[in-house]
Amino acid sequence: MIKFIIGGRQVTPGNFGDAIEQAVLEGIREQIQEAVGSIRDPDTGEFPTIVVRGNSLDNLTMDVEGSPEMITLVSERLGLTDDEIEQQEQEMDKEPIVFLSYTSDDTEQAGKIAEALMANGIDTWWDKWCIGAGDSLRQKIDQGLAECTHFLVLLTPQSILKPWVNQEMDA
Repeated sequence: MIKFIIGGRQVTPGNFGDAIEQAVLEGIREQIQEAVGSIRDPDTGEFPTIVVRGNSLDNLTMDVEGSPEMITLVSERLGLTDDEIEQQEQEMDKEPIVFLSYTSDDTEQAGKIAEALMANGIDTWWDKWCIGAGDSLRQKIDQGLAECTHFLVLLTPQSILKPWVNQEMDA
């Protein structure tokens, strides 16, 4: 009998591809953490914020947030090219798009937050505005998560236990 074990877990043929992709993504996370985990801003002492986005290896992107000095330090440590640094700066100049995650128990509060964000010029992905009749929930949510620049979750005693909210946070 042949057994496949990845990351300490036995893998079946049905989930082999997903398990390999998860292992690769975890390896990338560990490499980034090892390379930049000790970097601190020379002026403020803050650590960089590094956000890796994507739900597969095909659409994986990385954003570094911090002062220009911090971005330079991280870029040097990761060996990023000038083109990649320029692309990062262009991403930072984009207008913010907030993905609002919440549970239906908190619809009223979420609506107030979404309206306040929009009233202050912040484009907001809220399911009530972005998912129509006949749309695929999963596709629309994945699209909203992929296109957002910021993720906002309304954490309440109700939402923390809901599978959709937890799936969106994991994404």
